[in-house]
Amino acid sequence: MTQPPFHLENVLLGFLWQGPQYGYQLHQMLSDLSGLGLIWRVKQSHVYALLEKLEKAGFVSSKVGPGRGETLPPRRNYTLTEMGRAAYRSWLESPVARPHQMRQEFLAKLHFALQDSPETTHQLIDRQWQAYKDWLVHLEARRQAAVDSPRFEQMVLRYRIGQVQAILSWLETVKKDLLV
Repeated sequence: MTQPPFHLENVLLGFLWQGPQYGYQLHQMLSDLSGLGLIWRVKQSHVYALLEKLEKAGFVSSKVGPGRGETLPPRRNYTLTEMGRAAYRSWLESPVARPHQMRQEFLAKLHFALQDSPETTHQLIDRQWQAYKDWLVHLEARRQAAVDSPRFEQMVLRYRIGQVQAILSWLETVKKDLLV
């Protein structure tokens, strides 16, 4: 496996890209309502389960460090492995495939791209725009070919076309906002 299968796992890799973190810190970062907490709600136990899964798959490594005082147990500090670093960059630089992935996955990618560099951010937006432009061409061709199809099929195609057009418009707005 060269890339974690779920978007939230990639988000954890993104936080670890910034440096080693404890599980509790990762949960706090994920819950921050000025950041990714705007698009995700995750229980702390789920974060720990994902970290364990990522470690078993070789994307992260961990070391047990001292606790915070006598009453608290030792803490596990997580670090990206080379495989984790490569998987994160591959995820960050790839456009999402479908509109339903924009709300969480693309916005997470945008969050990390903005922290990385203006070049990374522009490339992400350009790749995403091109992927959706290509999909729009495909949908328009399907719609034209479906002229004699049942009405419901035509309505679904018009809905998908409208969704893709709205996303393209939003991506153009985001790109213009970055130039200001």
